Order: sequence, then C-alpha cells, then structure tokens
Amino acid sequence: MSPSIMLTVAKALVKGKLHLGTLTGLERFMLAQVSLPDRVPTTLAATNVEPCLIDERYNYQLLAESVGANLELFSRVKERFAFDVVTIPVWLGLMITGTAEMGVKFRIEENRVPYACEHPIRRIEDLEELPPLVEPSGYFKTTLDIYRQAQQRYPDTLITFANDGPWDLAMLLRGDRDLPRDFRLYKDYVEATDPARKEKIKKYGDPDLWPAIMEFTTQMCIQIFRLAREHGVNMLGALMVDQFATKPVLDSQDFIDYVLPY
Repeated sequence: MSPSIMLTVAKALVKGKLHLGTLTGLERFMLAQVSLPDRVPTTLAATNVEPCLIDERYNYQLLAESVGANLELFSRVKERFAFDVVTIPVWLGLMITGTAEMGVKFRIEENRVPYACEHPIRRIEDLEELPPLVEPSGYFKTTLDIYRQAQQRYPDTLITFANDGPWDLAMLLRGDRDLPRDFRLYKDYVEATDPARKEKIKKYGDPDLWPAIMEFTTQMCIQIFRLAREHGVNMLGALMVDQFATKPVLDSQDFIDYVLPY
C-alpha cells in the first residue's frame, strides 16, 4: 500500500471514529475496506446518465469531439448526484476501448451512444494486420485525458478507470454476430472426441480463430491498462469489464472454462 493511500486510510479512521467532519467519497470508500464508515459507499457509472437529461446542450456528437465538454458534463452530473465512487466519466460509448484506433468503425449520432458498425477481423490473417496500440491516440487518448483531468479536479472522489476485458474487445474487433459463432465452433471442436466429427466441424469455419483473437485481445487489454497508468491516470480501483460475456451468448460454465483463463 502506497504512503498516500495509507495516509488517506488513517485520516478516514480518525475522522470516522472521532466524528471530525464529513468523510469524503474517497475516505468513505477506503474506510469501508477496514472498518464501518458512516454509511455504505455509493457508486455511479457516470456514462450511463443520458447527457440530454442533464443539459440539452450536450449531445454525443459534441462529446465525441471535446474533452472539455465531457469534463463540463461530468461536473454537472457530480453536482446533481453525490456519489462516493464514480467510474467512466466519459460519454464516448465503446470508443473508450482503443478499438476505434485499431479499425473498428463507430457511428456517431447526436442522440444515440456511439456504436460499432464495422469490424476489422474477418479471418485469422487479419490479426497480423491490426495496428499495434503503442501509444494513446484518437478517442482512446481523449478518454485518458478526461480521466486524468477529472481525477485531478476532484481528488476527494474516487474516480476509477474502467475498460473492456478480452471478450468484449474481441466482440468489437470481430463483431457480435461472428464472435459467438467462432466460440461455439471452437468449443464444439475441442470437446469432440470423434476425429470424423472434428473434420466435419472444420468445414464450417476455422477453430483456431477464436483462441487467436482472445490471445490478441488479452495482450491488448494489458496494454490498455499499462498505457493508462503511463498517461498519468490513477489506477486505484481500476476495473476490467466483460459485460457481453453472459447469457444467451455464454453461460456461467462457458465463461469459467473458456474465457476466465485469459
């Protein structure tokens, strides 16, 4: 535990036990790890708040173009909702993931969260042609800039960095229609015991494609979090999210057996 975190915990303990003022969101969260705070810490995923419900001047086209607009909107959300922990203070949809810089095409409309409409992986050879995520650029850099500045502006609030895990990154790069089929083909192939059945399965696709994509996105996920830290984003409480790794695409056992190892 770093000295600054230890100091925050110590201050929270003293304030909590002696009732010396109101705990900040960060203090309340840290105190909850070792003791009972004055109340349960609350969390808000700010990106889930529709911009127009806060202020009609903000829309997704404007927010996709401006770091300042995201920070202004986040300030308005923070004034409206007194949460202790905030994640994703960014209104860029899944463009926060770095996949736009790797060839995923997103459609940006005023009143709809940006969504993926074209995916760069069509065959296993395409993995070799994807541009490496060497340094932040484009929407990914915008995302990191927003996180860093929001954390600097509101040091008393825990603003946690969150990004996609290997499965969700794979869904963006391959597409949500093709990746589930790739997975099912791979699963059927590795679980088949009859060589004739294995050969039949291979006629419907390449069973090596899904694990190759997952290996690629695992390394990409590691790089995303590494670049965020190097960009000056505070990684306390950082989250990796695979929100699409669920039913009806995957059941719990599929996730444990095939996705979790990555």
